[in-house]
Amino acid sequence: MSWKNLIGFNHKEFINEPLKVVLGEIPNNFRGTLYKNTAAMLKRKNGIPGHMFDGDGAILKVQFDDQKAISSYKYIKTSYYLEEEKVDGNNKMLNEFLEFIYPAIGRTPSGGIFQRLKNLLNFKNNGNINLLPVEKGGLLALYEGGHPHLLNKQSLDTIGLDNLSQLNNFTAFHAHPKKCSKTNTVYNIGLETTNKSKLHVRYHINKIYKLDGYGKIAQKNSVEIESGTILIHDFILAGQYIVVPLNPVRNKIGLGTLMGRQTIGSCVKFLPEKGVEIIIFDQATLKLVNKIKTQESYFVFHYANGFVDSQGRIVYDQAGYKDFNMFYNLFSDNLLKNGFRSDCFPVGLERITIDPVTGSFNKTLRFKDKIEFPIIDDTLVGQQHQDIYCTAFQNEWQNGVIKYSNDDKLSRFYDQQYVSEVSFIQNANKAKGQGWLILTLYDGKQHKSFAEILDSNNLDTVCRLETPEVLAYSFHGFFEQN
Repeated sequence: MSWKNLIGFNHKEFINEPLKVVLGEIPNNFRGTLYKNTAAMLKRKNGIPGHMFDGDGAILKVQFDDQKAISSYKYIKTSYYLEEEKVDGNNKMLNEFLEFIYPAIGRTPSGGIFQRLKNLLNFKNNGNINLLPVEKGGLLALYEGGHPHLLNKQSLDTIGLDNLSQLNNFTAFHAHPKKCSKTNTVYNIGLETTNKSKLHVRYHINKIYKLDGYGKIAQKNSVEIESGTILIHDFILAGQYIVVPLNPVRNKIGLGTLMGRQTIGSCVKFLPEKGVEIIIFDQATLKLVNKIKTQESYFVFHYANGFVDSQGRIVYDQAGYKDFNMFYNLFSDNLLKNGFRSDCFPVGLERITIDPVTGSFNKTLRFKDKIEFPIIDDTLVGQQHQDIYCTAFQNEWQNGVIKYSNDDKLSRFYDQQYVSEVSFIQNANKAKGQGWLILTLYDGKQHKSFAEILDSNNLDTVCRLETPEVLAYSFHGFFEQN
């Protein structure tokens, strides 16, 4: 369980440092930039973040060119981070271990009674989940519960919160935007929480929504959903449709939370009797196509991809869970005390088939593996796919990679080395679908971090590069190919 070393570890920044090749070599035609968003589980005077989703965002950038790799790693300087770090004008820490102040998924606000009351509803936005590049050198750091933070894509300097020209104080911009592979249109969803919950769906047309690094929302639509609906983490593009499944999870905030004695995360409940509801929009118009209420009860963080089959049905693949135990397992106290409980792992790679008109619904288990973060070749988003790449658990943190090709499976596992979500990179000199995977890897035995390039065909290591400092755990990122 050496992955526990990353919980309560204070990661150090580095700027424009060369990465050391420790195994293999960088391929001749491997050019581009890897961006990874990481969640640093820092230790302060009053402890550590209460949940794995509460870590402070820190961005890794690795630029590959001419068989060299230059890397930087910087914290997102959110107002919350700066307040808790207490940095001076020269960006020098005055105290290495200050306090967590703001409420988060696994923490209540700290300080005296007036400070706690002041910050009670000032939920900490770490920007720690995903990234979205925008024009004019911008990079949006995304977090589920609020607005994105705008960064300079080259320097990784933080510019500030971005409302994308239309977000209000009650509307979040979620962390899994999708780019249609045929139109290059970027879509995203978000929750608006007022007296009535609303699910917003938006798209950004690349040529007109970006201005000076800020994404401008070009069109939007919304639909009312049941009050308290939460953790709509991901969605699917499938042919001409946008598909938004609603997990049977509700936020049941009580008096304890409002008094600052109970965490927000402890109020999130899995309610299987609610069933999964699926909302379908038209991509071109954003008009509602159908709302399908199923009797199925399960939970999903991430979807691989979707498409429309020859019969006009929506088909998509997902990393499915039978319940919500993984979320509860990711509270820091649970992780440090019990590790990963056997009842928290994913069921496997599931396939959903829906008739968008009649609402008929079918779920099948394609592969019974403990997988997460399913991805495909980005150029096939919304179209029929063959290969799916996932991270995989054995009996602890994710320490493997699995490739599914239709009905075939190839897997690779590491010994006390823990991996992040992979990105697929096409080899321009080979046929479509042949290339590399890139991931970050933490070696718990050596307490070192690496960027690793794999052959996408056989999952063998092509090159492993050591980073100057240990990296925090990463949820998502992307590779921008030159």
